[in-house]
Amino acid sequence: MGDGIVTIAKVLGGLDATRKPLRKVIPKLNELREDPAKVLEEGQIEIKVSPLYGACTFIGLFFPGALVVGVCVHVLNWKPPGPEMAFTFLTWLLTSALFGVLLGNFINRGKIVLRLQGLEVHDRHSHVFCPWSLFSSNGVVEVSGQSEIQLPVQPAMVPLIEYHRKGEIEQTGKPVRNQHFRINSSETCALLKDHYLAKGLKLGQLILEVAHKLGANCLKN
Repeated sequence: MGDGIVTIAKVLGGLDATRKPLRKVIPKLNELREDPAKVLEEGQIEIKVSPLYGACTFIGLFFPGALVVGVCVHVLNWKPPGPEMAFTFLTWLLTSALFGVLLGNFINRGKIVLRLQGLEVHDRHSHVFCPWSLFSSNGVVEVSGQSEIQLPVQPAMVPLIEYHRKGEIEQTGKPVRNQHFRINSSETCALLKDHYLAKGLKLGQLILEVAHKLGANCLKN
């Protein structure tokens, strides 16, 4: 029984680790790379956090679902015949999957937004604004073992980072952080959670690519 639960957990966890190619997430990828100013003038681009459907389905299977079945069988001494048991089992699976989808959508409130002025990193209650000049660096994007996208930054631009909440700027500079974003202690990297729909390394490289083309304009302005 224990091995079976572990196997199911691995399978469902694997679903959450699946990422899409950038082209699937950003239909105008080629145009964005060629002329980001033109594309972003037409409208912002949003990349959402990948919903945790697998983990939420696992929770639905082995917590509320198992509790209800346990009460019915052991407390109420319910012993349904074969066909009824099969129907109950199927209902349990479908209900758990639906629970996973609903819970995954409910807790999935994160996204990054590419705007003409800069990058926004949103969580449920706030967002962090970073001008493109922050990422106008010659460093290399990496994905750490802690599942964070390491984006090299220009330390001189760190004071321009803004923390927005309820329509107000509450904080600026190095201390700014939310659930998905922070600056490392040496102010050389912005650390972004690697849990977006696009693959982390490719997403980070795209952010630097856009920043290199738009960051100079931000500095002039």
